[in-house]
Amino acid sequence: MTDDLNDKRNDGQVDPDPIHEMDALLRDYAAHRKSLGLPLVSEASASSGRPMAGIVGSLVLASLVLFIVLGYRIEVTRRSNDAIASAENVAIAAERLDPSTIEGLDDKGQRIWIQGFDGKVREPQVIRGPGGRVELVAASVLENGTSSRLLALDPTSGKPRWSQVAGFAESGVSDGPFLYVDVSWSGWNETLLATVHAGSWYLSGTQLLDAESGAVQGVYYHPGHLHHGPTLDLDGDGTPSIVLFGDNSSARFDSEFVPFPTERHCGAVVLLDPNQFSGQAYPYSEIPSRPDWTKEPRATERAYLCIAPIDESTDANVLRVTVAPPDGPRPGVVEARLADGRIVLMDQELRPYSVYSILDYPAEVMERDGALESRFVYIVGGREQMLFSPIAPLAELPDDRPPRPDGWVGRESTRANSPASSRRIENHNFLA
Repeated sequence: MTDDLNDKRNDGQVDPDPIHEMDALLRDYAAHRKSLGLPLVSEASASSGRPMAGIVGSLVLASLVLFIVLGYRIEVTRRSNDAIASAENVAIAAERLDPSTIEGLDDKGQRIWIQGFDGKVREPQVIRGPGGRVELVAASVLENGTSSRLLALDPTSGKPRWSQVAGFAESGVSDGPFLYVDVSWSGWNETLLATVHAGSWYLSGTQLLDAESGAVQGVYYHPGHLHHGPTLDLDGDGTPSIVLFGDNSSARFDSEFVPFPTERHCGAVVLLDPNQFSGQAYPYSEIPSRPDWTKEPRATERAYLCIAPIDESTDANVLRVTVAPPDGPRPGVVEARLADGRIVLMDQELRPYSVYSILDYPAEVMERDGALESRFVYIVGGREQMLFSPIAPLAELPDDRPPRPDGWVGRESTRANSPASSRRIENHNFLA
């Protein structure tokens, strides 16, 4: 604290000595009396015949003024010190000490609190809100080897504010254990995103939680694990859409989409607005062998892209998504990197327009299909389309990603919103 005061003194914000302040106040007091035509202390004392009384009175008045000024400054300094202490006592990082204990660390790496739990805790997450402000520390605790509990910890004390038990409203084909695996700030009206996985099963649910109470405001169910991606303000109104990405385990059973048997997963990229956290994603439990959630309705995403595997032996799950937001007349660009080496470029509504590969696919795959292409199910506004795109080598990937080429080089099919077993697909050439 002494160093802080010395820094302020050097800036002229704090007087170096109270005696100097007393001299300054007396000079100001004398000048003020003179400007009003009043006698100074010595003159008043001479004319009144009570010089000591005048001096004492003036000193009392000056002391009172000094007391008020210094008292105010002391109070301001105290409040400032409290604010500094509060800032220093906010955990900007949290780490697991052992399987059931975490610690909160300040900006100097010093421990400011320690918190234990009745169960194993995953690595904690520090949740930041607007302006980078630390809102809470999220801890997912596995209790008694069953489902986990999400606890929102106060960043200044480590004490729990609220907790929420992981689970699905409809468990679907999995009985758990249900685990909270990812938590982040949504950017929508003091809410959090929290994703629940059904243990070792492929089912997941992304919840929209009230940040103050932990109440569940909605759940988006997905037949594959999803991760939280970046945001994209498509409308320019300051309200972002959330990008989720990962894999879709049930889409491979749609034989119209994946025309060969495989145990590999499809990839998925999702774009959600705040009012779209309800229902289940494609293929909607409509494939007889894949009844994921029989009672959940179809979800209505802002946009959804499902990516089929190249062949029976490769996974198409999405490992990373990068977003370039809209910039003036240039629309946003979304780039997805897949486990099989593909790079998919999409417009800001997730419609793919170019596909590149960083790997050389086996010759037998190239010969079997003639020209290697990517298959997509693209859903926007409730309308399903099947898209087919050729795959270009990585050398053709432009350094400056285009917002959209002159035309879509590929094929498109329109799919009716009927059960997958009775869908009829009519292929036709399509130019955007």
